[in-house]
Amino acid sequence: MPGYHLVGSCNGLHCGVSEIPEGYRVCFWNKATRVISIESPTLSFSPGIGRRTMFGFGYDPSSDKYKVVAIALTMLSLDVSQKTEMKVYSAGDSSWRNLKGFPVLWTLPKVGGVYLSGTLNWVVIKGKETIHSEIVIIYVDLEKEACRSLFLPDDFCFVDTNQF
Repeated sequence: MPGYHLVGSCNGLHCGVSEIPEGYRVCFWNKATRVISIESPTLSFSPGIGRRTMFGFGYDPSSDKYKVVAIALTMLSLDVSQKTEMKVYSAGDSSWRNLKGFPVLWTLPKVGGVYLSGTLNWVVIKGKETIHSEIVIIYVDLEKEACRSLFLPDDFCFVDTNQF
């Protein structure tokens, strides 16, 4: 689909996001049947001087709905004050909903959320990235639409596969 970049694929359904001046729009399509959904309502976040936005796409078996989660880390001013927002959209809904429970300061990854058993998962760095930063998995339970974090074991060794 021209103008869209792929966010994820689940059970043969693809999700794409298009950036527009007002924010973002999401569309779903099934390549096998060539059916394309109508665009979602516009997704917008708090105004700021810079923003990093990440998306994840998955399936909630309890409601039998496909959901998109958007996370935005917005730089509000030059003094490095930041705001983190998380929103969810279910296929066929008329609006995006705010998710609660997302930690305030995280360094967001460069890849989208990974879908696993009704959850979307991201590996993030707690706070600002330093040599002593703590690596954490945050996940969104698509049924409860709640965000939680999992701390890695103390002896966990993280290897950046981009180096190879």
